[in-house]
Amino acid sequence: MSVTGRAENFDITDVKLADPRFKVERISRDKADVNGEMLDRVKFKFTVEPGIAISRAQTHAVLTTNDPGSPTVNVAVIADIVGNLRVMPTQLGVRMNRPTEPFALELFIDSRDGQPFEITELSFDAGPNATADIKAMLDVEPRTPGSKSSYKVKFNGVTPGQASDIKGTVKVSTNVKDQEIISVPVMGFQMAAQP
Repeated sequence: MSVTGRAENFDITDVKLADPRFKVERISRDKADVNGEMLDRVKFKFTVEPGIAISRAQTHAVLTTNDPGSPTVNVAVIADIVGNLRVMPTQLGVRMNRPTEPFALELFIDSRDGQPFEITELSFDAGPNATADIKAMLDVEPRTPGSKSSYKVKFNGVTPGQASDIKGTVKVSTNVKDQEIISVPVMGFQMAAQP
């Protein structure tokens, strides 16, 4: 993060973080050209401690400055902690369709480091309050022939016969530590039949 200021000899004198899992390190203080104006700039590096579970970690930093006009500055700090497996998209949408109409969606899962992995099971969970039966079918194949590090998951089904919300979760089981189960939300809405 870079912070620039117009006050004479601008500097950040202290940084406090609300979450102790985050650390901050001052990198440098120099000058920067901002729209043709040379301003004092202070650079920081934020890190999170090793071992945080896959999640979104967030905190806020309070920067203390020597600028009397802005003695403190609040900054949101957000880190997405990801595993080796990347999932695209992170949510599946069943678009509005006519009743009992087939649909087909695709989900891609690959390893960031290119190492092989296995998808051991696929399932669709409509949830405890499911009102719509979308007759889901799941299948997996390598994204490119012979690949063991990138897969395409096909999610096919038939929309319900009546108007309803479509909600659920595609669950992908893998042999990757910390990502044994990947959950991908499924959302949509089934329109009523047209007269």
